[in-house]
Order: sequence, then structure tokens, then C-alpha cells
Amino acid sequence: MAFWVRVKSLPVQGEVFLLSFGGWQERWKISMPNHGKPVWTTNHTNGISDMDSGDGNTLAVGVWKHVAFVHDGAKDLIYMNGVKVAEKAVVGNLNNTTKPLGIGLQRRRWWQFFQWRH
Repeated sequence: MAFWVRVKSLPVQGEVFLLSFGGWQERWKISMPNHGKPVWTTNHTNGISDMDSGDGNTLAVGVWKHVAFVHDGAKDLIYMNGVKVAEKAVVGNLNNTTKPLGIGLQRRRWWQFFQWRH
């Protein structure tokens, strides 16, 4: 999954979901806690894995950044602006979900963190 993102503000507490497809409970999610490092969570045949983008790899407020999140059956990877910033051995296929893809979610207040442009 790859996309451009520009964060309006960081959450005061908890996390916002940049994208979620079944969430951590069923398939995968990409979230952003208040430290600004995106977190890639995958739910696969061998369990659940979390990985953030690592030190120095944050989503800064007001700055456009291209991000990509990969699960290839052997590892999870995070790329920022075309550079691999995190890698973790995660063996197994992603689980299925019947839930729709969610974009820019934060419980009851998604508009607080994301502004759509067309």
C-alpha cells in the first residue's frame, strides 16, 4: 500500500488510522500515534506484528511525504520517500477480512486530522 500524506496535526493521545483494512484484529492497519512515526500492523497466519518507521522517520505536521507499507509473506517493510526505513521478519500470509477499506479514521472525529483535496 502506498500513498502521499500530509498530517494536519498529531493526535494528543491514542492513535489515528491513516488506512485500515480489517484493522489489527483481522488483516492490517497503518496508524499514527502522537510520536508521529507511522505504525504498520499486520495480522497474518502466524500471529500479529507491529512495527513503526523508526527514529528520525516521522510524519511532520504540514509536510507532504510518500509512504509505502509492504507485507511480502516473509517480512514487513516501511518506505518513506522511496527509502526503506524499517524491516521486520514476519512470515505468513495476511488473513482475510470482509470489512471495507477505511481511510483517515479516528474514533468519531476523523475530520480533526485529515483534510481531503481534489
